[in-house]
Amino acid sequence: MSFPTKNERQACWDSRDRYWECLDNNGNEVEHCKKLRQLYEISCPIQWTWIDVGTTGFPSSY
Repeated sequence: MSFPTKNERQACWDSRDRYWECLDNNGNEVEHCKKLRQLYEISCPIQWTWIDVGTTGFPSSY
């Protein structure tokens, strides 16, 4: 795996921020944010989203 470019990292961070904002606005109701979670997982390297899931306990599609 090659390291993500600046634009890829920015897309990842933006999708991560939108996902967490959704969770914050919906009382951590994962179902409300499912599409944003999928976008987050698509936009970021799996190692980055796996760490996030492992520390939060929120389910992943992997």
